Amino acid sequence: MRSRLACLAVVLLVVVLASARAADVRLAGSKLLLRKSPASERLILVARDGVIAPLPGSTEDPVLVGGELVISNPTTGERARFPTSARDWTVNTLGTIFRFQNHLQSGPGSEVRTIVIKNRGKLKISARALGITLDEETQQALSVVMRTGTRRYCFLFGGRIGKDKPGRFVAHKAPAPDVCPPVLAGPSTTTTTRPPGPRPTTTSTRPSTPTTSSTTSTVQPPTTTSTSTTSSTTMPTVATTTSTRPPTTSTTRVPTTTTTTTTEPSCSFRGNSCKGRCPAGRRCESLFGRFCACLLD
Repeated sequence: MRSRLACLAVVLLVVVLASARAADVRLAGSKLLLRKSPASERLILVARDGVIAPLPGSTEDPVLVGGELVISNPTTGERARFPTSARDWTVNTLGTIFRFQNHLQSGPGSEVRTIVIKNRGKLKISARALGITLDEETQQALSVVMRTGTRRYCFLFGGRIGKDKPGRFVAHKAPAPDVCPPVLAGPSTTTTTRPPGPRPTTTSTRPSTPTTSSTTSTVQPPTTTSTSTTSSTTMPTVATTTSTRPPTTSTTRVPTTTTTTTTEPSCSFRGNSCKGRCPAGRRCESLFGRFCACLLD
């Protein structure tokens, strides 16, 4: 009797261990895109091969137990977890296609937007939050785990990387990982963690001399404008006075020059005789009958 009970216990243990191993599905990824900017964040994951849908009515059925999305960076140790509520999961009548459509538009729980799990088909995830900084020079590799109850779909994108820079990561055709990441303990919450130790910080040192800022105003003459500029509380107040005066007009006086015009004597033939004006003591006379000249009286 005891031997039969012992054999039954061993069989049950083997079944449980096999079930636990079968709950981790390591998948090849077709595409992973992460984009982060001050205005928005976005994640898209697509897998097309080897997808096995959860078993309806079991402990891996997201319609009953919900699930979560886990994003992590194996290099930096950052990790983020986003829950998916069971109320937003649906399944078709055949139990082959599971869909998640988030009813929340903002706030905690609204990070994951849509999920589609199609048996023997594709798995697609869309989210509008990353939970990790994505501010390193390169990410090198990113891990994504989609959990539905006791089933986990595991991805590791680090093979063919199209873009890997701060704020953007795009990878294609990633092979299935060798193992799934360890199971994360604790409730499903959105968290971001880094390895122990402070991050590098940048210290900015300002000069000890006061900073004076001047303001230029356009003022019609002859108005005088006083502009007072005050620096920070640790700096002295510096008053700058700008005086605008009308332009100086220089007038150069040119001495008046008096010009005296002297009329030259005019003595010439007029008709058949010489006529004209001559200086005092002279008269206008004919010279040799050909010229007119002013001759002495």
